[in-house]
Amino acid sequence: VVLPNSKWFETSSDRWIDGDVTVTITKEDHANPIYLKNGAILPIARNEGSDHAFESHKVDFHLIMNQGENQNSSTRYVYDDGETYDYIHKGERSVLVLDVEVKNGSMSITLNEQESGYGEADVRFVIYDDFKEVKVNGKIIPFKEYSFLWRADRSCAGLKIGSI
Repeated sequence: VVLPNSKWFETSSDRWIDGDVTVTITKEDHANPIYLKNGAILPIARNEGSDHAFESHKVDFHLIMNQGENQNSSTRYVYDDGETYDYIHKGERSVLVLDVEVKNGSMSITLNEQESGYGEADVRFVIYDDFKEVKVNGKIIPFKEYSFLWRADRSCAGLKIGSI
């Protein structure tokens, strides 16, 4: 696997690696290698409960940010009922804009709701590194240990999750 010049989070080992390298991987029948690029923001739906119903307003933003590099990243998340055309005909959709700044080992997250036609979001943040502090809209938020299943056979441990 060729990794372009950047830092990459390797989900199989829960560690950051430098890019601009070629990584040799042993094929496994039950898993594919997953490398997450530094600076990426991945909105991932939460499928809670026994029915695993998709609820677009429940989202975990995975913030793939290395605390050792000053950087900025942003994304726009649009959600609606996922079933009808009400987002067009009735304006029933919501839009969140997420801006993230990493500076001197701290993370600052600004979350703005640009449209609220589908209602309020239930947002959590998953971070992939240890930060001195994490603020959301200027307020320090607590984080707790968290693991995430990127592969069917192994959880990515050592992550942290926090909500507003």
